[in-house]
Amino acid sequence: MAYPIELDMSGKLAVIIGGGRVAARKLRRLLEEGAKVRLIAPKALPEIMQQAADDKIEWIKQEYPVKGGGGLLVGGFIAFAASGDRQADRAVLRDAGALGIMCNMASEPGRGDFAVPARMKRGEFSIMVSTNGGSPELSRAVCAELDEHYGNQWGEFLAWVKDKRSSLANVGTPDERRDMWRRALSLDVMELVHDGKLEEAERKADNAACRFGAES
Repeated sequence: MAYPIELDMSGKLAVIIGGGRVAARKLRRLLEEGAKVRLIAPKALPEIMQQAADDKIEWIKQEYPVKGGGGLLVGGFIAFAASGDRQADRAVLRDAGALGIMCNMASEPGRGDFAVPARMKRGEFSIMVSTNGGSPELSRAVCAELDEHYGNQWGEFLAWVKDKRSSLANVGTPDERRDMWRRALSLDVMELVHDGKLEEAERKADNAACRFGAES
C-alpha cells in the first residue's frame, strides 16, 4: 500500500542515476518544480547534455558503482534509479536506504520507496493518476484521456478560488468555511467550469461566499 503525497522540491536535491529517456522525463519534471538535480551517467541524451551545459544540473559522468557508490548520493533528498542496469539500480536503492534517502526504481517500481504518478496539470490545478507501480503505461493513458476533458479554465478557476479563499480566511470558523465551500463549489458550478463558462461559475460561487460573509 502507498500513501499519496505531494513533495515541495523547491531547492531540494534530487539525484538521478541514468541518462536515457526515463531519466530525461524525470529531469524535466523536477526542474519544473524548482529542484536541484545531480545526474550520474557516463552518457546522456542531448536534452540532458544541454541542461548540464547551461549549468542547470550537476552531471557526474560515470557509471554508478555496484559497490561503494553511496557517496554519490550524499545530500540528496530523493533519488531516482533509472540507469537501465538492474544491478546498478538495486545498488542505488540499497545505498539510498542506508543514507535515509527515498528512492524510486524505474525498472522495478514495486521495489522502490515511492512511485511517481502520472499528472495532468493546468496551472496549479493537477490531477494525479497512480497504479502503485502496477502499470505506469495505464497511468499515462488515463492522464491522456483526462487531458482531453480538463482545459485551461480549471487552472484559471482555481486561481479565483484561491484568492477568494484567502479573502475569507478570517471569516467564521474553519467548519463554517468548509461548509460554505461545499455549497459554493456545487455540482452546478463544476459543470459551468467544465463548459468554459467561468464568469457564470465564479458569479454563482461568489454569491454563496458573499452570503456567508454577510451572515458571519
